[in-house]
Amino acid sequence: MLDMIQNEGIADMIDKSDGYEQYFTGIGETSEMVEIWVQLYNQAQTDLERLQAAVVRYSIDEISENEMVDEILEICKFNGHAIGFFMANQIVKAGYEKENLLNFHNPYTFYYLYNQAAKDLNLFQLSDEFMKYFSDISKPVQ
Repeated sequence: MLDMIQNEGIADMIDKSDGYEQYFTGIGETSEMVEIWVQLYNQAQTDLERLQAAVVRYSIDEISENEMVDEILEICKFNGHAIGFFMANQIVKAGYEKENLLNFHNPYTFYYLYNQAAKDLNLFQLSDEFMKYFSDISKPVQ
């Protein structure tokens, strides 16, 4: 799911670059659905904090893998589009778009660039513990 957040976020930068409200209104979605997407984007920082908490709790054996997956599925509505779009937008705002494009194949780099952007923009930053765990699981199996 962590890599899906990156995939969806980068994709949304292509077809939803003007934002969820304009995009979903433009394609004829109901006002209720538009509001759901906008709200998910607006709460992305909070959802990212919740996602981090679930992953870290799993990494230190406080919860099982199934419990973590259940929590992540509850947090990441619509395959994590809104969280990924929020993260990708911050990466662009902070000037790391080129690095993001050059490393689109590497989910860890996406989260790393988000963290750099979050630091620059005074937003929620992922913990070192989360980033280390993500780095460890992102490495190819030898």
